[in-house]
Amino acid sequence: MMRITSLFSLAVCALAFSLPSHSAENLSPEKLLALARIDGATLSPKGDKLLYQVNIPNIKDNRSARSLFACTLPSGIPTPWGNPQANASQPAFVDNGSKVAFVQNANGAPQVFLANADGSNPVQLTQAPNGVGSFVFSASGNKLVFSSDVKTTPDVHDRYPDLDKVSARIIDDLDYRHWDDWDDYASTHLFVAELNNFAVSNTRELFPGEPYDFEGMALSPDGASLAFTTKKMQGMAAASSTNTDVYLFNFSGAQLRNITANNKGYDKDPVFSPDGKFLAYTSMKEDGYEADKALLRVYDLQSGTDVSLTDNFSESASGLCWMADASGLYFLAPHEGTEQVFAVKMKDKNVRMLTNAEADYTSVQLAGKELLLGKMSMLFPRTYVLFNTTTREENEITTNNRAALANIRTGKVEKNWVKTSDGKKELVWVIFPPDFDPARKYPALLYCQGGPQSPVSQFYSFRWNFQLMAASGYVVIAPNRRGLPGFGKEWNDAIAGDWGGQAINDYFSAVDSISKRPYVDAARIGAVGASYGGYSVYYLAGCHNKRFKTFVSHCGLFNLESWYTMTDELFFSKHDIGKAYWEKDAASIGKFSPHRMVGNWDTPMLVIHGERDYRVPVSEGMQAYGAARMKNLRARFLYIPDEGHWVLKPQNALLWHREFFRWLGETL
Repeated sequence: MMRITSLFSLAVCALAFSLPSHSAENLSPEKLLALARIDGATLSPKGDKLLYQVNIPNIKDNRSARSLFACTLPSGIPTPWGNPQANASQPAFVDNGSKVAFVQNANGAPQVFLANADGSNPVQLTQAPNGVGSFVFSASGNKLVFSSDVKTTPDVHDRYPDLDKVSARIIDDLDYRHWDDWDDYASTHLFVAELNNFAVSNTRELFPGEPYDFEGMALSPDGASLAFTTKKMQGMAAASSTNTDVYLFNFSGAQLRNITANNKGYDKDPVFSPDGKFLAYTSMKEDGYEADKALLRVYDLQSGTDVSLTDNFSESASGLCWMADASGLYFLAPHEGTEQVFAVKMKDKNVRMLTNAEADYTSVQLAGKELLLGKMSMLFPRTYVLFNTTTREENEITTNNRAALANIRTGKVEKNWVKTSDGKKELVWVIFPPDFDPARKYPALLYCQGGPQSPVSQFYSFRWNFQLMAASGYVVIAPNRRGLPGFGKEWNDAIAGDWGGQAINDYFSAVDSISKRPYVDAARIGAVGASYGGYSVYYLAGCHNKRFKTFVSHCGLFNLESWYTMTDELFFSKHDIGKAYWEKDAASIGKFSPHRMVGNWDTPMLVIHGERDYRVPVSEGMQAYGAARMKNLRARFLYIPDEGHWVLKPQNALLWHREFFRWLGETL
């Protein structure tokens, strides 16, 4: 394996840290939801100006208020940009920073607008009937490429025009719904608008009639070529495969090339080098495995050669950013319960770790001689910092939450290594209540992560918020059980086909170790989680041997046999669970299905599920709640008809927190 050179000393096994406390206020659901959600930062070409978007939920109106902020680097004060009431998003500098493009609603549909750098004189550029999804400008400002949905398949009204009141669907194949939406008979297509002095002279659809989604756009520096990703499959094939490819389109010759035709898994996120000679992208080798290791690959646009820069690096690469001289790239990758920034040069392929904070870095952009990094931790939501690659010093730029966070007490976050049942090491985060007193006894919560291949890193969640749980008086135990990235490919891959095996034992190793501490009340421990974490809660309920006093499962998988044929992405169920229940040797689906263990259930349970969850259909939650009540267990069902796998509407989010903590207060 290639040696990873860290520019910092590695963290010790038991690292504790916290932010200073400035007042006597604990975090509450209302305070949490009032924090600004900062995202979409973009830099001017010279790296001296920053624009970003801020979302703040409005509980009364049950929607989020979105606005743009601007600041001059390196030390400017963020100020509102443009019309704060416009609900603008996706800011992008155009024409060497003299103008700014953004998305804003016009007649009920999002469209691309262009304004002066100070936000004055906004002009609408697009007239897409179904609105604009994303967009990219050429460096010269004479070309705008944007995505918009186009109807590509007939619906029931096209077949039977006289039945104009019918709401039925005629379904002939799978892939008819996804995450929280039914198939809308449309595909996301690409359009190019030619601009003359920033006025649109002509707009055309690039690939009309294609029944596929096109996304992940990138324009070459000279504006002559467009890179994008698509999966040219439909129905059963699309639901069963992850084989997404990167395509190159030349505007002048209208030439289209699939440059990843030989790759079998996900190929996506193309990024042109600053000199226009190379195209970087991420690639997975295995078809049907969405959590396979993502390689950082570089395609030479002149020679057509394609090489991987991270074959000998153990983790997945994401968030690609070219170095200014095009000699290599910066990227993000998980590392022992965090997400860090790495660098690799094309010449030697030596991967170096640039950051080593107890934090998650979420994005990388060039900012002159520095890097603009998105950053969050269990102590604070996403912000943006300037990172000096020489001194390793950071300077926070987006200070919108600074005052609010200064008035919220936070609990210590501790990093531990626990020995597992098979003799390996497991990283377990422990989060303590503010003003923690080691002489007291505290109830505890075991947090079960979803994914299943999704890290328990230094994320700041507005639902599964560890500081909020700790502020409510609980010690939080958050293990990086088997099946999570950041600890090598073997650890990440180990959960496939073994959902109820070693990963569950890793939960027991974590909770058994931490519950022995004198300040943990071992008689008052709950287990909570969503998605695979919700599955874990259902499974633990059947085998926990009195470890837990209460359970909370959000959108969990209860009956793997019923779920297998109702979920939206078949490649996931086939890879992680294995064979369907009617096939020979389908051991995993029956052996590890929580519904087979209901006979052992003996503990109160809160079930939460959204009607619009098509990854884990609501029937899974209904079955679990019905089983608990038929066993005469104390149970509650929080049913949310207008939410899917997530909880997005502000009032639903607040209700979720109130019911979550009400249940814990009653049962723990």
